[in-house]
Amino acid sequence: MRIYPSILEKTRREIQEKLLRTPKAIKEVQIDICDGVFVPSKTYASSGTLRSLQVVRKATKGMLLELDLMVDLHKAQKRKRFLSHIKTIKPERVIIHFGATDNWGSVFAGLTRRGKIEMEVGLGVHLRHTMGEIISTLDTYPFSFVQVMGIENVGYSGQAFSKKTYTRITALRKRYPTMEISVDGGVKVSNASQLKQAGATRLCPNSGLFGAEDIAQTYKDFKEI
Repeated sequence: MRIYPSILEKTRREIQEKLLRTPKAIKEVQIDICDGVFVPSKTYASSGTLRSLQVVRKATKGMLLELDLMVDLHKAQKRKRFLSHIKTIKPERVIIHFGATDNWGSVFAGLTRRGKIEMEVGLGVHLRHTMGEIISTLDTYPFSFVQVMGIENVGYSGQAFSKKTYTRITALRKRYPTMEISVDGGVKVSNASQLKQAGATRLCPNSGLFGAEDIAQTYKDFKEI
């Protein structure tokens, strides 16, 4: 099971500070981008400008970069611009949340170059979404993985973990035996073992890692699980 931090910050400086505190053994990172529309909170690079995304890419140089887009992409112009800029900076993975768009075909077209999708694309699902909705979307479009949000109110760090997450992961694992399943939100050493048993293959702690007194030791504790 892979462990890497989820970083949700409002400024470039705060992102860089979190990256400096990240144990050197960690070679991949998730940067959360919230636009204040799809979720109430707003973070750095929320406008999706090429310059701000280039700053994120440069700050994570040498690491595998996953962008978690908690961004409303219903408007065609915003969707086209955002995805074009993401395609330019070339993250290894991008997560787009269920409910962020009604046009998944356009999303995948926006991430395609010369007939090939240039990065892994994950579907972010919230606990309020039904399995029927999730399965229909995963079965229709070429997602590489799914990310389950382990908290009720998405877009804020430090929230309590919801035990509904275990049931959701178990159901997804039963339906998709080989798919990568990430968990973001409320992830801590204390629930990592049960998340693994439910079927999670990637854990993305935020406060569960950076809120620890000894970040390096906490990362080792995660890895031991």
